[in-house]
Amino acid sequence: TAGLRCSHRQRLRSPSRSQGTRLRNVERVLSGLKSPSLMQLRDLKEGRQDSWLVSDRVLGLELLAWWSQLPLSRSDGFSVRWGHIAPLLHSVLEGIELLHRSELAHLDLMPANLRVASLGRAVLVDIGFGEPDESSQPVLRGRPSGYEAPELLAGGAVSKASDLWS
Repeated sequence: TAGLRCSHRQRLRSPSRSQGTRLRNVERVLSGLKSPSLMQLRDLKEGRQDSWLVSDRVLGLELLAWWSQLPLSRSDGFSVRWGHIAPLLHSVLEGIELLHRSELAHLDLMPANLRVASLGRAVLVDIGFGEPDESSQPVLRGRPSGYEAPELLAGGAVSKASDLWS
């Protein structure tokens, strides 16, 4: 796929047994998903202390950097702006739909996890710690980013709706 080059690694320090099981399930599902809207997962490496998800590095700009570089002026109307954003929204929704059909939620959708590649196509990245849908297990995630769904911040169950909030 154009735009993909070297590998990228996500690290989980000292995963518990249940987190290790969850990571193996996520790796199994994600390694079977092939879409230009999703980062391509290559491997799960498990060590004594850490686990690593290895994926293709996606070249492109983070969403906000891409938006700031668009040739838009204050006088540009809705149709001009929509012409730029429509392909991006289509690819984001395509990626989310594929994840959800595979019973995974991304759970970390935010501008930094959307890379905009050629022709305004978005690629969802940092998917690896997504949780199976409707799970009652703790969610693997980092610091609150300001994009989490209210039910996750309150300690509620994971659902596909959590991604749609983001």
